[in-house]
Amino acid sequence: MVLSRKLATQGHYPAVDVIESLSRLMPDVTSLEHQKAAGQLREVLATHREAEDLIRVGAYVRGTDAKVDYAVDHLDRVNAFLRQAVSAGSLFDQTERHLMSLFEKPVSA
Repeated sequence: MVLSRKLATQGHYPAVDVIESLSRLMPDVTSLEHQKAAGQLREVLATHREAEDLIRVGAYVRGTDAKVDYAVDHLDRVNAFLRQAVSAGSLFDQTERHLMSLFEKPVSA
């Protein structure tokens, strides 16, 4: 697990850098559906990170890259899922269902 000072300074708790963090055990303790949803989440974060500079300066034009459009549309939902209050707890089953639901519902753009 890789913690990120940048995420921490943005008030993102826990400050886990999901892109840099990998689990060798995940395939042994999760379902294929769970792994697929986690992969989608990582892809959204990685794609957005790659295009972040263009997006920030307004140089990215929506419609030029479907993958970036998808990442932009889902980023807020993904970040909301990854954040929690310091005192908050979450059961594994609830978290797993929430993760898998992130990409089922259409995002209003």
